[in-house]
Amino acid sequence: VVRQGDEIEKMKAYTSGFGSFHHDNARKIWVELVLLYTHLLKANDQYEQALAQLSDVLKVINTLDKEWLPTQATLEYELALLYVDLAAINNNASDKEQAILLLVSAVKSGIADHNLVSWQDIKSNKFSLLKNDLRYQKLTRGR
Repeated sequence: VVRQGDEIEKMKAYTSGFGSFHHDNARKIWVELVLLYTHLLKANDQYEQALAQLSDVLKVINTLDKEWLPTQATLEYELALLYVDLAAINNNASDKEQAILLLVSAVKSGIADHNLVSWQDIKSNKFSLLKNDLRYQKLTRGR
């Protein structure tokens, strides 16, 4: 749908009526589709592709306002899970380091506060590789 008004016509421009609300909805749907896609990639042991997909989406979301913090936290949490899996497979210390950094950031961004993930999930066997890390122990202590 193209609308033209006097001011728009003077600029030789147009507007589609596609506003910020529509952009936000499109972004939310895009994030959900990428999360689904990365879960499928992970199920097929394509961790590197899943990491690339989530990292690209996180770069875009990081440029948005505070309203997107829960989405940012979700992406960081999912990336942390992927890095933990990669660290377990490859026995790679840098993957383990990335996992703890992303998990700490997800918690700071409010992953548990927004009830997107429970503390039981954060303390579950999914992150058993991080149990001896002091940052993980500090993060989960008393929760």
